[in-house]
Amino acid sequence: MIKKNIFRTALVATILITSSCSFFNPKYEKPKVKAPALWNSQSKAAGEISKNWDLTQIAWWRKYDDPTLNNLVTTALKDNNKIQVSIGNVLQAQAEINKADYGWLPTASVGGGGFIAQTFDTNSSVSVPNVNPPSSSLFGGSLAGVIPSYTINIVREFQLGKIARFSEKSQRDVLNATRLTIITQVTGAYFSLITAKEQLILQKQLVDKMQKLYYYAERQHQLGASSPLVPELIKQQLEAQKGKVATIQNDITHFNNTLKILTGRNPGQINTTRTLDQINANIKNPVNLPSQVLENRPDIAIAEYKLKIANANIGLARSQFFPSIDLTGTFGNATLALGQLATFNAWAWAAEAVAAVPIFNLSILADSDKAKSQFYQAYYDYINTLQKAFEDVDNNLSQRAADTKNYNKQMLSLESTRKQEQILRRKYQLGAISKAQYLGIYLNVLNQQMQANQAKLKSLISVSNLYQSLGAGYNVDNYDKPHMDNPAFSK
Repeated sequence: MIKKNIFRTALVATILITSSCSFFNPKYEKPKVKAPALWNSQSKAAGEISKNWDLTQIAWWRKYDDPTLNNLVTTALKDNNKIQVSIGNVLQAQAEINKADYGWLPTASVGGGGFIAQTFDTNSSVSVPNVNPPSSSLFGGSLAGVIPSYTINIVREFQLGKIARFSEKSQRDVLNATRLTIITQVTGAYFSLITAKEQLILQKQLVDKMQKLYYYAERQHQLGASSPLVPELIKQQLEAQKGKVATIQNDITHFNNTLKILTGRNPGQINTTRTLDQINANIKNPVNLPSQVLENRPDIAIAEYKLKIANANIGLARSQFFPSIDLTGTFGNATLALGQLATFNAWAWAAEAVAAVPIFNLSILADSDKAKSQFYQAYYDYINTLQKAFEDVDNNLSQRAADTKNYNKQMLSLESTRKQEQILRRKYQLGAISKAQYLGIYLNVLNQQMQANQAKLKSLISVSNLYQSLGAGYNVDNYDKPHMDNPAFSK
């Protein structure tokens, strides 16, 4: 009978301990999202087999073999202010881990105190033989020493440690996401700067040719060979094209300043050594990527750490139900004479232990419900982030294919326009057509060249956007150490 009772007691205790573990430390469940086997816009002809690539380590911008671009990206990854802010956030998260670890340690204080008391005569109607009642008197004493204290809720400290570590890892992924964005911004601004410089040259040529065309139209009108409407139509277009010169110059200033700020410098000029024609736009993109490579995307990792933190917060809220243990005490020197306190003539100690469990506190249940609702929110935020990542990659693959095709077609159109210009130039040289007629086709060549440049810029930027959506390159030149010359480290 006794054995049966012991067995039942052990069984009940085991069930209670097991259930309490899952209650205070809920199991983490990652959402199950089916990943696509292939991208809808995937094309083997336009890419490279990359099944075993570590995309985070691929410096894809170096494929352009442009020293200026490479230097800008490297400098930005080292000195960009937003990256340094993210590094500061990582340092704060690491400090929170230390704080959580120190939470397991007891504290100690040095202090002292004194006391005074008075005894009183006892009035009793009962007389006790041979016993003299004490007379009224004052007495006092002093105590100085160390006062240790140890208050702990084991479940709470455990959950705080988990949350601090998840937060630190999340901040590292925020740093990676920042680096990924900076790479895209630098490459995009650099290509835009080079394109704008090319466009400015072409735009000035366009204005110059239109100025000559307007002159010839005005002369023909003065000779009565054409309507006054013709020079006015040309003048309308001429003034509009002059305005575009100022706009392009402003764009150049903007892109220069953007690159300077991205590299952690004050606004200024960027010296470029390559022309747009010297940059290869036919960079192949990765194909046949297993969808799990998206796990390398920092935004997905951040979303999952948020989910893990939300799960740990449920346990943290419930930890208020776990017993809190409070151990305090004192030890040091005690004396009944204040003047003798420093002589260490009498050691004294005292100890106290208290354990308390809340049994009726509905606000704890509310905290638990709040934490569960935060997990619910983070659960679907993770799914949305993952699906958005799938969408980004597929859209950027499609955009890359479309921009490449458009650029190739624009180049074919430019080639045809140049052939037309060559034919009409020979006719002009033979006197078969007028200067004004020849200038018309030359303007067409300039316009088509500018359209081809814009198409090439879109194609180049589509490469940047695609690699960003794949989470590529943020572990290259990974300067994750803080700038030690910052005054924060000398304070």
